[in-house]
Amino acid sequence: MRRAVLLLLWLLPILAYASGFLEIVPGTGVKFQDESKEYHFCYHNFRDDFHLSGPRKWAVRFDFRDYAPSDSASFNLRAIRIYNPTENTNLSLKLSLRNEAVQHPTPDLSFVYPGELVYSTQNVGTITNGQEIVFSGVPDSLKVLWLVIEMEPWNQGMYLAASEGSGYNSYYYYGPSTEVEGNYWASLRGAGFNSELLFGAVGSFNLNTPRVELLSFSLGDNLSPGSRIYPSCTVYNHSSNQVSDHLKIKLNHPTNPADSLVVMMPLANLSPQSESSFFFSEGIILPSEPMRMKLNLSFTDNPAFSIADSYINIFSETLEYIQVEQFRSDTNAMGLVVEDNAEIQNLFYFPNLNSDLSNLEAVQRFNFYQFNSLPKTVVMGNQRFHQPLEQIPADSLLFQSAIAQAQNAKGFISRFSCEISPADTINSQNRNFSFSLQNERTHFENWNSGFRPSFYAGIFEQNQFQGRDCFVIKHWLAFDVQLQTISQGQSYGFTAGYNISELDTTKVYRVYYWIQDSMANGAQIYFTAWEPLVHSQAVSGSDQYVAVPRLQVAPNPCRGAEKLQISGLESHSRISIYNLRGQKIYSETLPAGSASISPAVFSVSGIYFIRSESQKLGRKYTQTKKFSYIK
Repeated sequence: MRRAVLLLLWLLPILAYASGFLEIVPGTGVKFQDESKEYHFCYHNFRDDFHLSGPRKWAVRFDFRDYAPSDSASFNLRAIRIYNPTENTNLSLKLSLRNEAVQHPTPDLSFVYPGELVYSTQNVGTITNGQEIVFSGVPDSLKVLWLVIEMEPWNQGMYLAASEGSGYNSYYYYGPSTEVEGNYWASLRGAGFNSELLFGAVGSFNLNTPRVELLSFSLGDNLSPGSRIYPSCTVYNHSSNQVSDHLKIKLNHPTNPADSLVVMMPLANLSPQSESSFFFSEGIILPSEPMRMKLNLSFTDNPAFSIADSYINIFSETLEYIQVEQFRSDTNAMGLVVEDNAEIQNLFYFPNLNSDLSNLEAVQRFNFYQFNSLPKTVVMGNQRFHQPLEQIPADSLLFQSAIAQAQNAKGFISRFSCEISPADTINSQNRNFSFSLQNERTHFENWNSGFRPSFYAGIFEQNQFQGRDCFVIKHWLAFDVQLQTISQGQSYGFTAGYNISELDTTKVYRVYYWIQDSMANGAQIYFTAWEPLVHSQAVSGSDQYVAVPRLQVAPNPCRGAEKLQISGLESHSRISIYNLRGQKIYSETLPAGSASISPAVFSVSGIYFIRSESQKLGRKYTQTKKFSYIK
């Protein structure tokens, strides 16, 4: 079963055009399961995320060449699969076999629907999600196929299902129902909507020679140094006979090729022209040192079948906190605001410029995620949620699973700091922000297109939403600053300036900074931290800038007989250590602002929290950090 990703919609609520409007409402969020043994081209994520209404006519382009096992392979269509939220919608489906694409005058559009060269038509009455429509007599040598959908004249409640995607393969007819000169097919991608229609093409490829193809592969979830992983895969046997093969799994060590891992995963008794799934029960033990390894896969009996190399991150550094970013058009109905938790940080953006709290910095972050509808919530960069009208509660299983996944995320930055100091003696309000990030243990090859992390830093203002503290973007200090390879033993430094006179002296501010991969690679966050910004205290040219106490914990993770080093606090600060159950297992007052904690404090391996309470210049500072201890 082949899962390409083509999908429809993400729209601003209303888009005016010649014959009416294009409207998006939240979908049901239902995930469509597909257990078919065939290829299923749907170009979406199997989720009903949006309902789209407005135009009568739509088109979806299926390019089977992008996913064919070989250049000579063609596609044999068995059926068209429909997903639609309104079962009584009358649809007319048309197949166009015109493979030539016509260049559209709008920039950045590779293809547009080429016109009404229709091969076959089916009128569909009452439908259900996942219903299959069979077209008889369709040629079995397809390279490109257009599906044209025409609805009855639009009225309230008649929607097409859609889901988040690129928008490259879905089109709507921009014009009245009668095609006249000047009207044209518009791409949803070109209109700025990153989404695709929920329609699928089901069938199989035709091959000149029998082939075994890799459909999916996973190393499992526990990708941490020294762990045992259990690979699994799904393969498709294009042959008309039962065959067997081996999948060669090679994990290349980034700095020492002799330490690369190679295993043979047996693939026995593959059924003819169907897919089979396998689980490697022997497992693979990963290297004990954190690193980024290149993954190479190949078939022993089909060496000519090329599988692109990929990379896996075997990181170990515990992240400072879980970053939850929320995008809203205003301050009402905040939606996913999580419970008070020192491990979870709520960062807010208001891209709508009509909002009092919104600004250009929020729009810039909004555009980074390529969002085109509000509201939206993001957890650690790669877990994105559309906020429906009924709102997903912060304690929902869906949201909590994203938090749990983020808790298992690891990074490669082992030491870090943010120093805030006066920039000059002329203007006491000018500040320098100097960031330092160090990679002490993680091995890297040169970073490439599959790994393009960038540095971000911004000043955030504290506000109260739903009775909880949340921080709203005020000013970017660094935005999408691309990093070169930070190999083991190397560091990265960045300095920015800002005049704090623009800040409200009655407000609390923090400097948040993080490392995040490109949007094309999933936007995963690999490091997060923050530093309090004290701006209300006057600083003259002769005064010495007073830094805020900053809790530092190292090493993290702490292993075996290593002592946990606590530093960065004022003398007579109070520290307490808690386990995951919230039980206090240790408490001490630090006479000198630092301490070494004996490993005897920790009875078992696991995740712990350390809480500090410091006082400076009459102000109280409370900080909490998460760390791991491994016996």
